[in-house]
Amino acid sequence: MNILLIGLGRWGEKHLRVLGELGATVWAADVSAARREWAVRHGLDRRRAFADYREALANVDGADIVTSADSHHALARECLAAGLHCFVEKPLARTAAEGRELEAAAVAAGRLVQVGHIFRFHPVT
Repeated sequence: MNILLIGLGRWGEKHLRVLGELGATVWAADVSAARREWAVRHGLDRRRAFADYREALANVDGADIVTSADSHHALARECLAAGLHCFVEKPLARTAAEGRELEAAAVAAGRLVQVGHIFRFHPVT
């Protein structure tokens, strides 16, 4: 499966590692050349590293959005419109209305959108 990882910051590093462990073919985008170079040094094929995520949309099955929270809504909306399934780190969006808009976009596109929750199975203390 071809996955576009958008964002190579602190959490993006972890997503890159796990996607590789799962056997996904990873495409990655980050506006920082230094972060793209870091990803290449950690196994990303240089031919699949982009400054602009839009360059990879036609080549992937899904997007893993690990950017700043204020960009999640717009990125997920565009990826869904391109026909991709989306995994979005929390929060899904800034407002409930934006979240509902993404839900409607996913339904209209016949795609899935999922929000990351790393503490789902941790006991509450």
